[in-house]
Amino acid sequence: QYAFGAVVWDTRSGDIIGIATAPDSNHRWVSSVAFTPDSERLVASFGGGADPNELLMFSTNSWEELGRHSDPGSNDLIGVPSDHLTFTPDGRTLIGSYLAGPGLIIFLDGVTLEPVSQISEGHEGGVADLAVSPDGTLLASAGVDGVVRLWDVATTSLLNEITVSRAGEGVGGVDFVDNRHLIVTAMETGELRKVTIDTEELLDIARERVTRGLTETECTTYHIDPCPTLEEIRSG
Repeated sequence: QYAFGAVVWDTRSGDIIGIATAPDSNHRWVSSVAFTPDSERLVASFGGGADPNELLMFSTNSWEELGRHSDPGSNDLIGVPSDHLTFTPDGRTLIGSYLAGPGLIIFLDGVTLEPVSQISEGHEGGVADLAVSPDGTLLASAGVDGVVRLWDVATTSLLNEITVSRAGEGVGGVDFVDNRHLIVTAMETGELRKVTIDTEELLDIARERVTRGLTETECTTYHIDPCPTLEEIRSG
C-alpha cells in the first residue's frame, strides 16, 4: 500500500510514525530521502512513472506536503537530484546527485527547493555517495570512477581529490569522521579506509616515513643549503 512513499519509523519502538506520500504520485517510487537537521521536515525524491521527477518536502509533524520542485525537462536547466540527498548542517542547502550519467551534483535552497547551482561533471559514470563536513564548508563526493573529490560548498569549486580504487571499480561510500578525516569504502579491495584531508597531518605522515637524510651530493645537485639531517627533515 505504501510502496510509493517514504515510511518513517521510530528507532526505539519499531513503530511507523509517519508516511510521506504524494496523492498525485502516479506510481512513482521514492529513491532517496533526507531529514532537515532539526528533523522538522523530510525531503523525498520521487521518480519513475509517467510524471516528471520531483522533490517533495513534508512536515514531520503533520506529514502534509510543504513544497515541491519538478524536473524542468530540459538539459539546459538544473534538474531534480534522484540520489544521495543531504542537507548542510544549517539546513540552508540541500545537495543531491545522480547515480548514473556525467556525475551531476545539484545544490538547492533548503527551504524553497529552488536550484541554486550545480557541478556538471563531478564523476565520470555517476556519483556513488555524498557527505557534508560537520562545519558545512566541504562536500565529499564518491564516484563510480574510483575517486573521492572534495568541493567547497559555498563556491562549488574543486579543492582536492583522492584516488581510492581503479576506474570502474568505484567507491562504495564516503562520510566525514570530523572536519579533517573521511571514511571511504574501496570497492576494489572491499576495504573500509580512514583518510586525512589535513595538509599538515599529511606532511607529518610523510616526515615520519623518511628513513634517511640527504647526502651532500643530493644537496649540491638540488641546490639545498644548508643540507638537512634526518632529524631536521622529520621536525619540519
